[in-house]
Amino acid sequence: MCEAMCGTKVLQMPIFCHSEYLALNKCQAKGDYYYCQGDQVASKGGCQEEGLAIQECQVDVPCQEICAAKSTLGCSDPSSSKCVKACNANGEGDFSSCKTEVQTLNQCQASNATACNGEELAIADACVEKVLDVSACLFNSNVFEACDAWCVAAQSMGCGDSCVEGCESALGEEECGDHFDQVMECGFNHGDAACIDNALLPTGSCDDEVVDWHACLAGELE
Repeated sequence: MCEAMCGTKVLQMPIFCHSEYLALNKCQAKGDYYYCQGDQVASKGGCQEEGLAIQECQVDVPCQEICAAKSTLGCSDPSSSKCVKACNANGEGDFSSCKTEVQTLNQCQASNATACNGEELAIADACVEKVLDVSACLFNSNVFEACDAWCVAAQSMGCGDSCVEGCESALGEEECGDHFDQVMECGFNHGDAACIDNALLPTGSCDDEVVDWHACLAGELE
């Protein structure tokens, strides 16, 4: 039963950290690391170096999975450490305040992406919400202005050309700017959007806001 449990633990670990986990198992198997506490198995601690190696490995797992997916789909060559390094850089700098959201997006993409967008993975339908979560975090953390944050999502989804200029123009429009602001706010909050006519617009729960904005532009809004 002990061997079966050990095997199950190995299978549950990310494939990229198997060697680190096995090293921890070997360390724990030495000496008197384990002892009996009643009818339960307890540990005296130790093997800190091996435990730390697992923690460090797990930090890179989302990006390692992204690079493996890129390789499988033929988006780019992840044969060197450059792919993982570049991926990890996406959670640094301006994005450091939103590292959790970036990692969650990477995990989603690694599991769901099925096509390439240039050398990157095309955003999977299942991950659109995660893309907007990153943008919302950048905006709510006061890292980016609304249009800059919105266009991070547009760029990721393949419709970011001239996004900032178009967004700032729409937001600054005297009569309808407030309506476009509501469009973006709804998109940030509900996480559902699509590239329509080469522009990112929220969909689903935000249809009413988009309709009102278009009606305002057409002079049809009372």
